[in-house]
Amino acid sequence: MQRVTDDLQVCLVAVVAHQPGAVSRTTPFGESIVCNAQLRCKNTTIRASFWRTAAQTMADFAQGSAVAIYQGLVKKIGVDQWELRGTQSTRIEKCPPEAEALLRSSTDLTQTPVQVLTRPGTVDYNTTECTPSCIGSLASLIVPSAMRTLEGVFEVHSVSLLGVSSAVSNGNYAMKCCAQCKKQLEESEENCSVHADATVEHRWIAKLLLSDDTGSAEALIYHEPLAASALMPTDCRPLTETEIIGLTRKARSMPWSVRAVFRSSDYQQQNYMEIKVLLPTMTAEGLVSTWGITEVPQVRQGRCSPLAYCRDVQYDKDLGITTCLGRECSACRLWIRLLPEEEDEETAVPDTQLGLRVTRRVACAADVSDKTTYKITVAGLSSGVQWLLKAPDNVAYLVLVSKKGSAPEFVVQGHLRLDAFSEFMVKQYLMDTLQKKTGTVIDMGPTDTPLKRRKLLLDSTPASQGSTNNIAERAVSQSV
Repeated sequence: MQRVTDDLQVCLVAVVAHQPGAVSRTTPFGESIVCNAQLRCKNTTIRASFWRTAAQTMADFAQGSAVAIYQGLVKKIGVDQWELRGTQSTRIEKCPPEAEALLRSSTDLTQTPVQVLTRPGTVDYNTTECTPSCIGSLASLIVPSAMRTLEGVFEVHSVSLLGVSSAVSNGNYAMKCCAQCKKQLEESEENCSVHADATVEHRWIAKLLLSDDTGSAEALIYHEPLAASALMPTDCRPLTETEIIGLTRKARSMPWSVRAVFRSSDYQQQNYMEIKVLLPTMTAEGLVSTWGITEVPQVRQGRCSPLAYCRDVQYDKDLGITTCLGRECSACRLWIRLLPEEEDEETAVPDTQLGLRVTRRVACAADVSDKTTYKITVAGLSSGVQWLLKAPDNVAYLVLVSKKGSAPEFVVQGHLRLDAFSEFMVKQYLMDTLQKKTGTVIDMGPTDTPLKRRKLLLDSTPASQGSTNNIAERAVSQSV
């Protein structure tokens, strides 16, 4: 095995240096089986990435056995990194005896390899260098039936998390799996078929619906970033219906910062987005330290969810949609202040379908010159509306809203009370976000490949203005 500069179709014989077995992976396109065995030829190792039938065949070769692979594809996956993949014509067979004798005489698994063509993934996504971007631009890199290796880590701030849904067949967010190989297990299975002595554990997995002022996109997120996000319970287990409702409320309540990468789905032959870091952009401890106002290039995709002034959010009666400055929105985030209740004001009325409807008068906190009195409303069971019913006068909130009519009234989907935050930080963050300039708007051609689209974005992206790459750190004030 020699280093190549481009993808190369090969036939090779090798010894299996490490055999993790066939592992079930949950992708946005369903369940799929993968085998990532490490192969060794002479003093060089390479990782295999075989899916579906080829994965099962590769998994049948135990560690130390000799294997012959015909019409495999050595693919460049990074700087000085390659991976062995299968194609429709790839065959995996037992190594012929005459070739095996020569292979074993030159390959010693007890010795450390001189060349490692596929390095283990040891990226610290909290501190790695990132490319600032936006959701619409990242969504544009996913082209149906066009799968490419898209390198790099992308960072987006002030993201609205509109939905969290299950990525497994049982409809929950905790995947039952083998603690050793992480293979997904059926609920009826007591242990892994490959590692019978290994314990069984649960790991988080979910699909996220992300949105900002440029568009929306779906992404997959696995256990580690979900556990670190403070979005899920501390113990990983199947959630109750009440906990799932609370999870959605918490997801919608605040703006988030994400770091994302792109993966390839051999099953669908296209890329998908995977979230590696998910943290609230703003907490009582401060803003994520990498936050800054960078004018990133924009590709506008479908419905958006901007931070907006109250006056800019309207309702299109003919289309039945919420709009902001003429663009269709899934939701908008508003900075509002509750007004004192008037003497004859009725804030809570029964709702025959939802339980109780609470309405409060508010002012736009982002624009003190806006003298319009707006209203926000929320309906549901008593436990879901108490926050608004009992909220003190003049308290500021950041609310995620939509509109149902032409009146200056908004329907609340998520809320974040701001009196526990630094007033300076809140004002700086929200006003800087509201007043930021629009980056270059890019129109992608329908025939542009993911790699060409990525190049267009990178060529137009300025350097990040953050003073650190560590997104896990926080600062109360920023100088931008």
